Amino acid sequence: MKLIIVVNELWFFLSHRIPIAISARDAGYEVHIASRSGTSSEIKQLNQESLQFHPISFRRSSTGLWQELKTLRELHRLYKEVQPDIVHHVTIKPVLYGTLVARWVGGIQILNAISGLGYLFIAQGWKSSIRKKILLWGYRAILNSKKVWILFQNPDDQALFAQHKIIYPEHAFKIKGSGVDLQQFAYSPIPKGRVKVILVARMLWDKGIGEFVESATLLTQQGIDADFILVGSVDLGNPESISAKQLEQWNKSGVVKWLGERADIAQLLAESHIAVLPSYREGLPKSLIEAAAVGRAIVTTDVPGCREVVKDGENGFLVPAKDAKELSIAIQKLINNPKLLTNMGKKSRLMAEQEFSIQQIVEQTLKLYKTLKEL
Repeated sequence: MKLIIVVNELWFFLSHRIPIAISARDAGYEVHIASRSGTSSEIKQLNQESLQFHPISFRRSSTGLWQELKTLRELHRLYKEVQPDIVHHVTIKPVLYGTLVARWVGGIQILNAISGLGYLFIAQGWKSSIRKKILLWGYRAILNSKKVWILFQNPDDQALFAQHKIIYPEHAFKIKGSGVDLQQFAYSPIPKGRVKVILVARMLWDKGIGEFVESATLLTQQGIDADFILVGSVDLGNPESISAKQLEQWNKSGVVKWLGERADIAQLLAESHIAVLPSYREGLPKSLIEAAAVGRAIVTTDVPGCREVVKDGENGFLVPAKDAKELSIAIQKLINNPKLLTNMGKKSRLMAEQEFSIQQIVEQTLKLYKTLKEL
């Protein structure tokens, strides 16, 4: 059996999907990975795992008709050469372009993972509204087929697709995110000392970074003694990216500390007390399930994706999006109540064990592959 996993970026595959690919390989699949080319060390990692890599010239934003046609031709050539039994597309362009090509080639079971609906579904203004309508039309035209199977991370995205008649309901599945390694992100007791409030994400405005900084400012002005820490890189290919200059200015102000991109996320979470993500919309945020696994109380927004990781008042608090004041109130409740902080953290760990372990996610995905294989 041949499987191709298609993603926009190789780093995204390595951070979110490689356990699935390795498990599929171990189950007897010949596994191919297609994405925009990565670094030499990333490609070396694939080779070490016996995963065959195929560079595809995806561009995150359109660079013209000829470039998009080139991407379609590359996918067509790949699918004809490999002749996969299953293609697993992840993120918007692979889903749309990959499905179009797979239906054209024929004889392929198509699984599309909706890992979040992205910038267009939260952007404001008439231009964004038009683009959103075009994207929904594209989804409906390409995905509304009994040859296509859709994998959602949260019920809100699934309901939106059903509302717009993009999917056949019986062809929709839900698997909660990409999972977390419960050994790598082991439970850690709340540390002693000065409180650290951490936000791990790409540095995008729609991750609620601005509200986090504003909330940190409010709490500091009220005399709250805590460190507010940002962890993550800028993403200049995204229109919502915060500039490095802005982040450095916040750093110099002393209100927040920006650590940039880090590989030691588990350690940073273990050294922190509270995990925060005031995002405007998510698929199912990996940073929050990692925080839950370490045993941290979480403050996040009551929006699709984020609300899947927090039961309000049990393992954290849900607050309205774009509301720095409510965010600061929720953070202060936890800072002022160490017992509540500890109890919520324990419930976070329990939720991670019951719902988000990487073993569960891999098993559910391989079971879905098996279902498609037998059709």
